[in-house]
Amino acid sequence: MTTPAEPELVTAEDLVAFRSGSGIEETRLAGVISAIRGFCEWHVAPVKTETMTVDGNGHDVLLLRTHRIVSVTSVVENGVTLDPSAYEWSAKGMLRKRSGWTDRWRGVVVTLEHGYPVVPDEVKAVVLDATTQVLATEPDAVAEKIGPFEYSGSAGGVQLLPNQLAVLARYKIGWGA
Repeated sequence: MTTPAEPELVTAEDLVAFRSGSGIEETRLAGVISAIRGFCEWHVAPVKTETMTVDGNGHDVLLLRTHRIVSVTSVVENGVTLDPSAYEWSAKGMLRKRSGWTDRWRGVVVTLEHGYPVVPDEVKAVVLDATTQVLATEPDAVAEKIGPFEYSGSAGGVQLLPNQLAVLARYKIGWGA
């Protein structure tokens, strides 16, 4: 039996369009947004409903991968749906159960709404600033010759600057949840 091929991260058509300048703004904007979300370790905005499966820690408080909970729809621990009176949640991304959480890995499943309804102005400013930087870099700004082959591309892709990272640090998950 043949294993189906995995989808490509970038297709040849994507490369041709990028090098011709077609869609370069959208591609680089998407790259900046992805880098920002990767740095923050969660989506930040908009509000969305998501189900998170997290490891239990045996303690009273569980930390979730969010900094802004809007609502908690359900919490399932070890396959049992908890009554909402059994736990409480903080808008900053914490769940507390006074009797303590399971210590089982993947033992807690939380369905919640989280994120900012609109992108905070300071985050939007970083997105726009970083995208402008990336667009100012030509796709073929760096060329390297290895043997008979020559490779070219922009110098480092998305590089968030220290002042941008300082702004984003306020939205970054600060624990190893």
